[in-house]
Amino acid sequence: MRTFIARRNITLPMFIVGYAMELASEAFYLVVAWQILTALYHGTRTFWILAIDRAHLRNLKPTDVASALSHVD
Repeated sequence: MRTFIARRNITLPMFIVGYAMELASEAFYLVVAWQILTALYHGTRTFWILAIDRAHLRNLKPTDVASALSHVD
């Protein structure tokens, strides 16, 4: 994921290809979807890292955190 997000601007090629194919508005929506998916991915990773960090402070194993999350309604 980092290869595409941090090191390259993937949205520029999406816009260029969309514009060249006369699909500029569709390319815009594709870029918006990409940004939303990226934000969800990083938000999930951040939540998981914080949960694991808290588990280590309580001397729990990461599997204990995962099993506790499955019981959350």
